[in-house]
Amino acid sequence: MENKIFNVLVNFEGSDSLTSDVITLVKGDYNSVDLVFQFSKAGTLQLFYLLKPNGKVYVTAINDNRVTIDDPSIFDVTGRYFFGVSIYDEDSKLTNSKKCLIEVVDSGLEIDPSDIESDSNYQILDDLINRVEGLIPTYNANAEAKLQEFNTNASSLLDTFNSNYDAKLDGFNANALQIEEDAEETTGITFSEWGNSKRIEESIKNHFALTPDYGVYTVRFPLWDTSNTCQGEKLDANIGKSITPATDTVEEVNNYSEAWQSYDVNAVVDSNGVRHVTSIKGMPNFRDTGKVDVFCLFRTYYQKIWEEDGYLYISRSFMPRDGYDVVPQAINKDGTISPWFTIGKYVVGDIDGTLYSSKELIPAHYLQNPTGDEEFSDSISYSGCVSLMHQKGSYYSAGLMSDYMHILTTFYLQFATKNTQSVLGGNTENNYQYNVSVAESNVSRVVLTTAQANNIDINTYVSVGDIGSNTDKDRVKNYIHNLAYDVKVIGKEVVDSGHTALILDHAPITTTATTWVSTMHERSGYSDDILGRTGSIGSNTNRKHGMVFNGIELSVGGYEVAGNAIMDIVNSSGDREVYYTNDASQLTATVNTIKSTYKKSDLVIQPASLNGWKYITEYGFDTEDGIAVPTKAGQSGAGTTVGYADGLNVDSGTSGQREFLWLGNLNSGTFAGLSCLLAYGGLTNAAWYFLARLSINGVGGELSE
Repeated sequence: MENKIFNVLVNFEGSDSLTSDVITLVKGDYNSVDLVFQFSKAGTLQLFYLLKPNGKVYVTAINDNRVTIDDPSIFDVTGRYFFGVSIYDEDSKLTNSKKCLIEVVDSGLEIDPSDIESDSNYQILDDLINRVEGLIPTYNANAEAKLQEFNTNASSLLDTFNSNYDAKLDGFNANALQIEEDAEETTGITFSEWGNSKRIEESIKNHFALTPDYGVYTVRFPLWDTSNTCQGEKLDANIGKSITPATDTVEEVNNYSEAWQSYDVNAVVDSNGVRHVTSIKGMPNFRDTGKVDVFCLFRTYYQKIWEEDGYLYISRSFMPRDGYDVVPQAINKDGTISPWFTIGKYVVGDIDGTLYSSKELIPAHYLQNPTGDEEFSDSISYSGCVSLMHQKGSYYSAGLMSDYMHILTTFYLQFATKNTQSVLGGNTENNYQYNVSVAESNVSRVVLTTAQANNIDINTYVSVGDIGSNTDKDRVKNYIHNLAYDVKVIGKEVVDSGHTALILDHAPITTTATTWVSTMHERSGYSDDILGRTGSIGSNTNRKHGMVFNGIELSVGGYEVAGNAIMDIVNSSGDREVYYTNDASQLTATVNTIKSTYKKSDLVIQPASLNGWKYITEYGFDTEDGIAVPTKAGQSGAGTTVGYADGLNVDSGTSGQREFLWLGNLNSGTFAGLSCLLAYGGLTNAAWYFLARLSINGVGGELSE
């Protein structure tokens, strides 16, 4: 092998590119690569920037008009390498920059030079060149060493990011943010309020542009009158795609494209209804505990749902297509389309009276007479969430109907079954309360009979309370939790032939003959132990553990209230019309205002009979506004393994309004699932098993004409 030498003319007064020729390298067919530059004007400092196909960045100084690259890892993958050069004056100000392309191939392949000027990677180079400029006054004395440190940090941050995600989101931005923070310290320049988030969002946009997915993913299910089977058929690009959910011991297997991935982010929505991503997991300033909100970020897509020849079709494309509606969460307040949208990662918890989507929190819920250090009471209901979420800002709300529709249709597409519990059971058959069998002092455990202990899995969460002379063991009572509130079972110990102790992740307590143990919701963040973005702890189908689906923690032991819609009962059959708004700033608990200002859906919920659970046989979808509701339930033959295999529960009321409560609780059993709807509670109805998810998608955007 030989040294490769390329002469590069840099005419700053000429065209945008450095040279009319693309530089082509055969991978591995060289000892070193020398780029010899001929500059049309001089500068105090010249820098060379290289953006690799995998997103990694290499920066070095140009010495004596030459850059020598002898590190084999620089050109270690085939593809297009975008590079630029820039010159700086004696005041370290950027005066000029130019850019070009290197193609690394396995053989003597060529590319069309006309492609050079059209690729959006050049924008990344321009951003990098501009961001480095502010650091040069500090780094001039030892520019080469500082730039080498930059390269090391960039690679380290990218490696950390990739290991956290098993994905390839543009890690360059994490290091770029650090550069800007350094620049603020050394130059005294303060960036705009949302400057960092704009750069992060541009990085996300660029990453999505560089990893396009042109496929159309479709699934079809027979309508109830065609067949009562839960199973569907994958079509188009969806054929051959699958997910095997993870546990805490088995890794997820997922061959869906990168376009389907989600990413954990910090995000906010400001008082003008503009959403901002402030950090991505893997970046130095990302936080997932405390007074911060964590969301799962998804790539914007377009969807179409229709019925044809006795089948329901659900189809998704990550590119605009005729007849497909953009997912409504991606529509900005100004009517433009964002390349991304978010779903709250966790059910919210209470910190000092404010709700946050962060981990290690007990799910916020209603509790009577809270007294302990960790005890709180939040009126989690439709009406309660209007005021609770608006404490954070006028465009915050509980989860939108479109958020739950995204979860539901994504599941149908990826698993091709309407029986969601057959894949991910959730914490839905885990309702146990037991009197302690053996009283003990100053221990971090509770002793039950072995038969009782066998019903409570390790990694389940429980409360322990001394109820005294009380007989009501409803979990809404504060004494149910007065010894240990929603704590994890971290192990078991055999006490004797008939008794087993549950080991608690809690300080020592003293139990008595009136102490009771009650299973509870998971605290947020339990999915950290799951080896993938979809799965459950222990078992995916024993219904004792919450699930994570594409990074979103779900079904943690309580229903989730919809924040932007209500049901209005319109006749003696209990039919329910749906009123909704996608503008969170207009949310209200006043029924007359709801009916006069919200939209009324064409979809109507029609149970076969009143008062109780009915298995769902038909669902309706509105792709434009993001509404998905069960439209028929209780037909002859409906059950837990046919149709949608989940339940609709209505009361005996023939008038009035009801709130939407999704998914199921600890005691819902086979009625629970991603399509399950509890439809019997009034708009102010709150309970220990009513929970909420945060949304910043209710900005009221409507597509520009």
